[in-house]
Amino acid sequence: MKKIIIHFILFFGCLNSFCQEISLVIENKIPGQLSTSISNTDRSTVENLKISGVLNHKDLQFIGTLMRNNNLHGIIDLEDAVVFDKDNVMNSMNNNSWSGIAKHIKLPINLEKAVNCFDGVTSVDTVTMGGPSMPVINGKSLYSWQDYANHRLKTVVIRDGAHTIDDYAFSSNTPDTKSLLSEVVLPASIKKIGAGAFRNCINLKDINLNDNIEAIGDAAFQGVSIFKDTLYLPKKLGSYSSHSFVDSDGKPYNNQVVYIPNSVKEIWVNDKFYKTNNIRAIWHIDNEIPPTITSGFSEDYISSITIYVPKNSIGTYKSHKWWQYANIIAEPRPIQLLTLNRREIRMKKGEMDYLQATITPTDADDKSLLWTSSDASIVTVSQTGEIHGLQSGTAKIIVSAVADESIKDSCIVTVFQPVSSVKINSSSAQLNVGETLLLRADINPNDADNKNVIWTSSDESIIKVDCEGNVSAIQSGDARIIATSEDNKDANDYCIIKVLQPLNGITLDKSSITMSSLGQTEQLNVNYVPENASNKEIKWTSSNESVCIVSNGTIVAVGYGTSVIIATSSDGGYLAICTVTVEDTTGIEGITNDKDFNVQYFDLAGRPLSSPGKGITIIKRKDGTIEKLLIK
Repeated sequence: MKKIIIHFILFFGCLNSFCQEISLVIENKIPGQLSTSISNTDRSTVENLKISGVLNHKDLQFIGTLMRNNNLHGIIDLEDAVVFDKDNVMNSMNNNSWSGIAKHIKLPINLEKAVNCFDGVTSVDTVTMGGPSMPVINGKSLYSWQDYANHRLKTVVIRDGAHTIDDYAFSSNTPDTKSLLSEVVLPASIKKIGAGAFRNCINLKDINLNDNIEAIGDAAFQGVSIFKDTLYLPKKLGSYSSHSFVDSDGKPYNNQVVYIPNSVKEIWVNDKFYKTNNIRAIWHIDNEIPPTITSGFSEDYISSITIYVPKNSIGTYKSHKWWQYANIIAEPRPIQLLTLNRREIRMKKGEMDYLQATITPTDADDKSLLWTSSDASIVTVSQTGEIHGLQSGTAKIIVSAVADESIKDSCIVTVFQPVSSVKINSSSAQLNVGETLLLRADINPNDADNKNVIWTSSDESIIKVDCEGNVSAIQSGDARIIATSEDNKDANDYCIIKVLQPLNGITLDKSSITMSSLGQTEQLNVNYVPENASNKEIKWTSSNESVCIVSNGTIVAVGYGTSVIIATSSDGGYLAICTVTVEDTTGIEGITNDKDFNVQYFDLAGRPLSSPGKGITIIKRKDGTIEKLLIK
């Protein structure tokens, strides 16, 4: 039983630990009530805390307690919090109210000032601060003494809206304090960096000097070695002090290259170290009008400086009362940008085309270009930009500056073999309704890249065709099947298809006819199955033409007796018959023979004639035989 109780205790203890939060997001709605929003268990485990809503000095003191006595050592995000009673808030953050360590502290965006707010914080990696409410970052925002080594601050992020880094804002007392500040993120809104702002930040390796900065104070970056080799001054800087970027001893860096934009109208050269310590420098000055040199000028100050100036202003600098003592050289005008007139080209095999390159600046000293092809077996290029497509494929045409091959541009060229003609394997065909036919389209030339064919029908109610050339006959009629090259719409061919409706059988409208007189006619009509059969040709025959004859279904009685009229279809040989009986109703047999006559003549009605007439005449001979005589 004792073991069971122990197991329950362990189980609920583990369960309780799983419910404790490491990261909390809290909206504090009532100033001074933050402590009521965090349970005792969460207070002991929370490492990251994000707070929105409203805060006062009591809430800030509570956060300091969590840092000092618990595990709140991660991210403390107060950006979205609104601070009331701001003077008391500052008192709550300084005087060691906040102590301990933190990875990242984000001060409230609406905070208007910060004074010594992290004096008690032993270590903080990153601080985010400033903005429209705090436009000036002053020297005592974070610590009462610029002893950043003890506080181990590594990164500072200044929000957009701040415009000034005040004098000595992040400087250390001496290089020996070994400031750990290694990264500063400045917004585009920063316009001024004050004197000594980052002095002795010897570990600073990353800071963005944006082009909106208009002023940099004296010794602002003293001891910051990332600028010792090359320094690009902001493009809106109004004046430049050569003492703003010096080593820890205040000496200019030897052989430092400085790029000075044409916005700089004034240069402070107040340091004899250049000549007395044999320190040389190279300055690239964009301004065609020589900037003013100020503060105790002496030729010794700049005689060891080489300046590159616009080549059309060489004379102006050499005749200038101060700049004439510098080593003046015309700024080389290399190609800075190459731009081809086309990014992609599709060309036929065997075709020729041209590419044009635009050089920037247009007055570059050396305009020599090098044209190359990434695959000369596909496309070649001359040194004038003339390209020739040799075979199907894709290659890149590259143009680069001879003086600097890193300055280049390129164009993707796709060479293809187009289709010149399409030929269907049959020009005409005949199908019955319901039958199918496979057509084939031959592509010329045989090495064309795109051999796909689009099949269409001129009348899909008569005939249909699928994408493979399979033709299906739908109903009788004539239509065209057209094959068109997908690559070249002008390359096409067609096949004329005649669709027939086959005959499945015939019947006659009469199965028997009785005729009562010679010369009598009757008409037989054929019923076709189906009615829309394409071939309705019928062959008519009489089994006994001495009784009746037939033509196109018209029967003529020519004698007495019985005959069968046969209709035979040309399509399928289907038969239909009609029995015809011609009865003798003339009365000729009843006439008494006159022994004195040899021949007697009668018309078809049996009336005696004196002589044969035009048409059919019945002749009765003396021996009793009867014949028909047709006189035309």
